[in-house]
Amino acid sequence: MRKTSVPAPFGGLMIAGVVVAVAAPFLGWILQALALLINSYWSIPCIDYILVEVIPCVRLGGVLLFLWGALGWLFNRREKEDGQ
Repeated sequence: MRKTSVPAPFGGLMIAGVVVAVAAPFLGWILQALALLINSYWSIPCIDYILVEVIPCVRLGGVLLFLWGALGWLFNRREKEDGQ
């Protein structure tokens, strides 16, 4: 029986990508709550910028990181099958 586990570098990239993509919305919600709390006293435009521009980019980065790990894993798997 063949062992079909994900190699460490690619598995790590895939896990990191999932963590970043899943954690980004939670960070957005925390920043929204912080913005509501702080905006009652004074306005901070950088929080709005982070919510609109940065959080979606972080999510996209996490998805791309996962896909990069998955693609590397597939190429590594093909190389091993061709070599055997």
